Amino acid sequence: MLGLNDVVQAIYMVTRVVTVPVNIHAIVYLAGRDWAMFERDGSYVIYKTTDTQGNPVTIRLRVREMGSTGSHYYEVYGMEMQFKYLGQDFLAIYPVSGGFSKAKVDDKYLLDISTKISGEPCIVALRIGQVPAICKQIGKFYLVIVRA
Repeated sequence: MLGLNDVVQAIYMVTRVVTVPVNIHAIVYLAGRDWAMFERDGSYVIYKTTDTQGNPVTIRLRVREMGSTGSHYYEVYGMEMQFKYLGQDFLAIYPVSGGFSKAKVDDKYLLDISTKISGEPCIVALRIGQVPAICKQIGKFYLVIVRA
């Protein structure tokens, strides 16, 4: 079972790499209550901000409507986060439950990110194919960071 705290922890893990001067927990909490202040794209609510260097950061939270007619809320059950690190574009995805294997990664930026989040180099199968990545277990699932 994926918990809201796991999604928040995944986002905080990414903020070890890119500093975002916003309260991530508050954003995730608001997305679970009311997304009127957010942009929508299908089952995603989108929050756009910048990092402390002025680079764009986009957080896409996957949500689904829950509850009864009297009281309903939106469950946040995943995230994608696009960011720049040392001038390179990256994408963080959580949760990933499989489709990856531990492997050697030659990318110096990914290896640097691996050190910052205590992750492991891996190869992950995504919609775009198999790509080198960094995997970090959070709860029962994995946070995966790849080049965008």
